Amino acid sequence: MISCEVKLPDCSEAIVVSSIYGANEASSRQSLWGELVTLSTDSRVRGKAWIVLGDFNQVLHPSEHSTVNGSIVDRSTRIFRDTLVQAGLEDLNFRGNTFTWWNKRRNAHVAKKLDRILVNDRWTSLFPSSLGQFSEPDFSDHACCEVSLDTASPRKKSPFRFYNFLLKSEEFLPLVCFHWFSFNVHGSAMYRLSRKLKKLKSIIREFSKMNYSDIEKRTQEAHEKLILAQKNLLLSPSPTNADIEVELHRKWLILSNAEESFFCQRSRVTWLREGDLNTSYFHKIASARQSRNHIHYLLDSNGDRIDTQSGIQNCVEYFKCNFGGDQDPSSFIQEDISLLLRFRCNDEQRANLNSDFSSIEIREAFFSLPRNKASGPDGYTPEFFCSSWSVIGSEMTDFRPISCLNTVYKVISKLLAGRLKTVLPSCVNHAQSAFLPGRLLLENVLLATEIIQGYNRKDVRPSAMLKVDLRKAFDSVRWDFIIAALRAINLPEKYIGDSLSPYLFLLAMEVFSGLLHSRYESGYINYHPKTSELEISHLMFADDVMIFFGGDSSSLHGIYETLEDFAGWSGLHMNRGKTQLFHAGLSLSESTALASYGFTLGSLPIRYLGLSLMSRKLKISEYAPLIEKITARFNAWAVKSLSFAGRIQLISSVISGLVNFWISAFILPLGCIRKIESLCSRFLWSGSIDSHGMTKVSWAQVCLPKEEGGLGLRRFASWNRTLCLRMIWLLFSESGSLWVAWQRFHNYSSITSFWNQTEKANDSWNWKCILKLRRLAENFIKCRVGNGRKASFWFDNWTSLGPLIKFIGPDGPRSLRVALNATVAEACDHEGWILAAPRSESALSLHVYLTTISLPSNSLELDTFDWVVEDMNCVGFSSSKTWSVLRPRADPVSWFNSVWFKGATPRHAFNMWVANLDRLPTKARLARWGMNIDTICSLCSSHHEDRDHLLITCDFALFLWNAVITRLHLPRVEFTTWSELLTWTRIKHHRSPPTLRKLVVQCVIYNIWKQRNNFHHNQIYLLPSLIFLDIDREIKNTITARRHKKRFKNLMTHWLQ
Repeated sequence: MISCEVKLPDCSEAIVVSSIYGANEASSRQSLWGELVTLSTDSRVRGKAWIVLGDFNQVLHPSEHSTVNGSIVDRSTRIFRDTLVQAGLEDLNFRGNTFTWWNKRRNAHVAKKLDRILVNDRWTSLFPSSLGQFSEPDFSDHACCEVSLDTASPRKKSPFRFYNFLLKSEEFLPLVCFHWFSFNVHGSAMYRLSRKLKKLKSIIREFSKMNYSDIEKRTQEAHEKLILAQKNLLLSPSPTNADIEVELHRKWLILSNAEESFFCQRSRVTWLREGDLNTSYFHKIASARQSRNHIHYLLDSNGDRIDTQSGIQNCVEYFKCNFGGDQDPSSFIQEDISLLLRFRCNDEQRANLNSDFSSIEIREAFFSLPRNKASGPDGYTPEFFCSSWSVIGSEMTDFRPISCLNTVYKVISKLLAGRLKTVLPSCVNHAQSAFLPGRLLLENVLLATEIIQGYNRKDVRPSAMLKVDLRKAFDSVRWDFIIAALRAINLPEKYIGDSLSPYLFLLAMEVFSGLLHSRYESGYINYHPKTSELEISHLMFADDVMIFFGGDSSSLHGIYETLEDFAGWSGLHMNRGKTQLFHAGLSLSESTALASYGFTLGSLPIRYLGLSLMSRKLKISEYAPLIEKITARFNAWAVKSLSFAGRIQLISSVISGLVNFWISAFILPLGCIRKIESLCSRFLWSGSIDSHGMTKVSWAQVCLPKEEGGLGLRRFASWNRTLCLRMIWLLFSESGSLWVAWQRFHNYSSITSFWNQTEKANDSWNWKCILKLRRLAENFIKCRVGNGRKASFWFDNWTSLGPLIKFIGPDGPRSLRVALNATVAEACDHEGWILAAPRSESALSLHVYLTTISLPSNSLELDTFDWVVEDMNCVGFSSSKTWSVLRPRADPVSWFNSVWFKGATPRHAFNMWVANLDRLPTKARLARWGMNIDTICSLCSSHHEDRDHLLITCDFALFLWNAVITRLHLPRVEFTTWSELLTWTRIKHHRSPPTLRKLVVQCVIYNIWKQRNNFHHNQIYLLPSLIFLDIDREIKNTITARRHKKRFKNLMTHWLQ
């Protein structure tokens, strides 16, 4: 590696460029990786823009190797990944060839991405529009690469974009109100609304420019003025200087909050809250998004590069040819579509679809739009409409239908889709599971897993599966085909519209379902041997289609023709290059016949709907895609800027969301769960998954509720079992899904109770996992007996005594002379219960109980099942309520309200939680861990440094506690123990409410610990009087930011009195 510092003419600071040539042997590259990490911390590189480029002779992902099939990461790849994380390097956005090297062999050719252009975060900030380009190898076996520092197009006037921080200004809404009602616009309601919103843009632009332009610079200047004012106040205390400091503090706080909100909106981060000083994180994410989303150039249909403003006109021509040109005449007949779609809207449904939208519906649609999302082409966000509803709301609902404005189209789509989805569940086959309420993605995955069970065995019956990829599915549906489908189900003509709705795509694919089913019914295509009885031909989730058949070439020919016929009708064409064929149990001649159709032959496991699809139980190594996703989230350089509270939010929302997707469908191996929890724990305590030994609190305690001493996260093993209980509930809930029908046909029937089902050797691994969960599920599933024909007399929980097989015992069927598999209806007749005389106390109790309930009757409805948690009917499965029963528990803690209260500053509360558990790494605690260190207090140099001394009785701490108590005008008190301090936070006093006391205590504890670390690690000592100024400022900031909350309303008066 050769590194040099470069000074560019138009750049204000020097950059560092490193050129790489990696050795061929993995062992020889270890020294290069170590050199990269060392150089990243070198004072000559740290803080500067750094670019590292060249031939690394190592891939970073399995997909960067042309012959690797799968996602297993080898050791050398993991080491390379860890090196880049430690060095703070990531790939620069690039265009051109993905593979940069090939072995130049006609046979057994191999291509890899061995060449890279890596940059650090300072480079991304300094050159946000920089771009890498990998061109053809020419005479070499490696692609040549180049870097463009500034590829931005000529600057033009930026489009209007509304930023939500403007809503925090007390002057903003009155300004909107004044101008909105002063606009004199005539015309239709649609025209008036669109015109007023357009005229309002210039007003908002000017207001934003005057108050918030160049927000970063303004905030920095305001902070510098505040620091200077505080210095003057300390040098010369006076009412005038105090007033100046208060006013400058107010201005800085407004700008600081606006800056954080500004970058939060630009980052599109929805899982992290504002208000905990995560501005640097939002800033980095926003910069990365800007760099990643910038369009550097386009390639036209001939492969020519377009990078000028004039060349962009070609885009218009491209889309005009695709969407605006003449369309081929339709090849379908309306009667054929009507025959395939058997559902018809009745008069009541037609009337509902035809009715006007009410003002309440329109308002609810607006207020249900997701927040912190990209604005529409007109620049307005949902937050603007919701916050300004009192001003503009009446004009949004003055007319029917509402106007198709740039932002409002989302509401129009939402309103129309809301009406249409009331009809579609009756129209759309259960083979489709996308977008419809009550239909689950995981059921498609589970059913597909059952169907391919045994594909790895030699004795499996001949069968095959075609995984179809549709080309540009949502872009290429013919409008006349959509209209024909809407007419086929008797939808009102007035309703036809909204071509963006995914529900219309479902309807289009329902035509394909009908067409395919007709070919199976006519014998043109043979069913898969496992699906013939249930007539399951295919599964669909939006444009992801999986077709099952008998494995013969004539069936594949029928499927191919069906796809071609459907393409001619709808415009939805199959992408042959991405469509894969899977088969099992075929002879060589049969395999050859299928191969003649030209489909790529796939192998299991594959990714299906984001999850692994395999014919056997997945190994821990095969959960690599999940581990990789989690690792990538934690390794993103921007997350290093997160506070502890921000890390908790990342784990509880983003990481848990990734994991939940998998554990809702599969019981993950404990080894996999331990790995995930280990990564989460490392990241929480060190901000990096590569650091070990920094854990302050065990993960088991972290995952307890806050009321029980934890942080409210969830143990994934227990949560995994809780979520998978939903699969058992589906078996009882009459959802009508194909997966439930499959399980009832193949694994248990009405003759054998699910609770009495025995595990068989040839059962799928997922079904075996479900059977192992029965002991948990039986506590929640209760049966309400109607006619008694479904409820199992012995196994279902239909009495207050619980399952009778457990209450009476295994001898119950013999002693009461009721068959083991009998239903409740079979245990009685029209005169009463048909039971033998009781021979035990439990049997006698059952006889007595049965006299208190009504007999099952044929006149009553079918038996139904409920999910009941602690005697409360959940009306369907409730994961949260079930978790509240199954989760690990601990005793409630008395100090909960002193640490966690509404309005607490998250980083202060987190630090208080660690301190309260006595897990801060004080010198005394480090010495108990075996470290050979001096245990004298860092701040007073006279006592043993443990928690109580450092934070309560140290002279440094005493000064701050006395200053706080004096400020609150309270009687002087000296704390001697931690429990005394906690007790003090709960005392009610008219001069200092408990909320203010808790706020002050947490702020003091945080700043003492911060100063201790500053001195211990950086040898910087600040006087306690200066620390109190920081405490005073932080408390003012917190109270001001929460001044609209009831319990914070008068706190500033108490603090400043």
